[in-house]
Amino acid sequence: MDDYVSFDIAKKLKKKGFNKYSDRSYTKIGLFNDTETYKSTNEFYCYAPTIYQVLKWLREKKEVDLVIEPIFCYDKKTHREYGVRVFAPPLNKPVQCGYFNKWEKASIAGIKYVLDKLI
Repeated sequence: MDDYVSFDIAKKLKKKGFNKYSDRSYTKIGLFNDTETYKSTNEFYCYAPTIYQVLKWLREKKEVDLVIEPIFCYDKKTHREYGVRVFAPPLNKPVQCGYFNKWEKASIAGIKYVLDKLI
């Protein structure tokens, strides 16, 4: 999987304590494939983690689970949506964060919700 989170999410993650190595990083001029080249310069802002890395970090370090569920729309046989629910200790019950046409969009929405409202 090589779907990287956006620069805005990467900055929020860094502020929240995410420090897992990624093979890519965000710099002043964009996303780079070689983190080591830019890590020691002023151009390095933060790692560019994949969605999977963030979901794993949320589970293991913050005890937050995001559940992305496929929801089939029977009126269109080929159309599928994904719902995302957040399970976290501060919540009394899971929170539904919406429905999206792609798994990645649902994951990103859940990650944003957690970063903005829970941790």
